[in-house]
Amino acid sequence: MSEVLTEAEWTRRRDRHRQRVAALLDPYLDRRGDGPAHPVIDFLFTYYRLRPGQLKRWHPGFGIWLSGPSAAGYARLSGYRRTDDEVAVDRDVLLRRKGTVEFVAGLLEATAGRPAQFGCFGLHEWAMVYRAAPGDVRHRTVPLRLGGPGTDAVVKSMPLRCTHFDAFRFFTDPARGRNSAQLTRAGQPATEQPGCLHAGMDLYKWAAKLLPLLDSDVVMDAFELAYAARVLDMRASPYDLSALGYEPVRIETPSGRAEYVRQQAVVAERAAIVRQTLWARCRALVDAAAQ
Repeated sequence: MSEVLTEAEWTRRRDRHRQRVAALLDPYLDRRGDGPAHPVIDFLFTYYRLRPGQLKRWHPGFGIWLSGPSAAGYARLSGYRRTDDEVAVDRDVLLRRKGTVEFVAGLLEATAGRPAQFGCFGLHEWAMVYRAAPGDVRHRTVPLRLGGPGTDAVVKSMPLRCTHFDAFRFFTDPARGRNSAQLTRAGQPATEQPGCLHAGMDLYKWAAKLLPLLDSDVVMDAFELAYAARVLDMRASPYDLSALGYEPVRIETPSGRAEYVRQQAVVAERAAIVRQTLWARCRALVDAAAQ
């Protein structure tokens, strides 16, 4: 698990990564400069750990050595070490974080081994405002499409089948009791399933958490997936986001639920590919730590 890249090779990869990030984020960043909070995309930089500038920084991943004068910039970053004229992620980082890598690999494997479920209809965002006081609504600057009573009626009309603890923990107390299972952090490895939109989004969380051990191509694959999943997540939410250009997926109707399931399955297919790649990287890191 070792490769040396010439300066021309690795700077080409670095520049390609920066262009990829810019193509997706520059419109958002331009709006964010002087504009109000963005209830859809801001989440990717407030809930998850990386800021846009951190996402733009390219990392080669463990076992890749960077050569040439420009590599000196990486030698100054935390987690990197320099040997003669080459720079790479320090092996000590891998050894310190081996337990985290093993946990992520185990969670991904367990999730992938279960059948996908597509019966939640994106009701988690609705459950987060069910019977909530006006001041407790998560996105207070964005109106509810159906108002408070209409939103509550939708939640009452369908079962809640959330399988993702980090969505469930934000449910209101009345909604939490309506869920088909009372989820816990300790039980997360036993309940995550590959159809879940948030399980797909969290592939980005795990990839980002393992930087700089992972290469930025994997991280960016996971981020693009999370971006797409977040957009679907909020289009199916109870919020009226039409002013931002997001047409709702009206899960309160049979046709809207069918459309949500169709798009959810597309995201799940993408997530399966990212999950497999991330799992393979984790297994390679575990093997490298054992050598």
